[in-house]
Amino acid sequence: MSDAMKLVIAYDGSEHANAALDDLRRAGLPNEMNALVVSVTDSALPPPPLSAYEFVERSLTSRRAASLLLQVSARSSQALEEARSTAFEGVRRLVSYFPDWKVTGQGVVGSPPEAVMQAAENWKADLIVAGSHGRSALGRFFLGSVSRRLAYEACCSVRVGRTQAMGTDTRLRIMIGVDGSPSAEQAIRTVGTRVWPVETEVRLITIDSCSASTGIADILPIPRELVSRCEEQNLEAARRMLDWAESELRVIGLNTSAEIKKGDPQHVLLEEAEEWQASSIFVGARGHNGTPESSHAGSVAMAVTTGTHCSSEVVRQQI
Repeated sequence: MSDAMKLVIAYDGSEHANAALDDLRRAGLPNEMNALVVSVTDSALPPPPLSAYEFVERSLTSRRAASLLLQVSARSSQALEEARSTAFEGVRRLVSYFPDWKVTGQGVVGSPPEAVMQAAENWKADLIVAGSHGRSALGRFFLGSVSRRLAYEACCSVRVGRTQAMGTDTRLRIMIGVDGSPSAEQAIRTVGTRVWPVETEVRLITIDSCSASTGIADILPIPRELVSRCEEQNLEAARRMLDWAESELRVIGLNTSAEIKKGDPQHVLLEEAEEWQASSIFVGARGHNGTPESSHAGSVAMAVTTGTHCSSEVVRQQI
């Protein structure tokens, strides 16, 4: 059985979906990959609810009822065929970028986030890729909400690809949010196992939010000393992780730097990434206590997914 990395891509043929595919060329992914392109149509929906009068009238004639069923069936078949066509459009585009990858396509009917997550779970995917925005078969924009749902609920890591203006400096700049948690360590290891071009720069950022966190004690019935002590312990763990990560990433040839900044992690990380013109941001999905997105790390992950100018990757360790 192949140990190749497994990738599920949510694809709807939109400009943003194509940007997510283009972005994969800057994601450091290996030559050996198994990719599944999933196109979801939500157009095969039942007709609007009938009024009582319409229901009685149509129920009186079985021929009319049968005709309605045939119309719904035909619409479902057409929608599914269109989804398959869109998926294989994505397959062709992806193969043109990565001829050595094993790529298949799948069209499905249903709710986009649930369908993509189900495909990833069934396929035991390592990574889900989605655009920052998209378009449904009914013309509604939906991939923005899909990407948020995926980042929040998916069973594996999620990358949200975005188009970026490329200047004369084409070096990749990878930013990693480090909070000292096991999830942050996983994000660092993920970057370390990817295959990056020469001169790729990595910037490790830890946010000292002690002053902001102690302000919570003015609102909630939590002793200020307890909040402060907890934040200081987390900051110390982050400092140790910064030292370790900087050393490890330099050993494998990445131009790495590390910094500690003060402020609100949700804002500072985004501001630093934009100022540094990062190509992508990697963050863990969970915080120190292992809780999901309700934690600090989770809040940062959501902020990065929805607010950054560049591509982002929310890293999860699969169970």
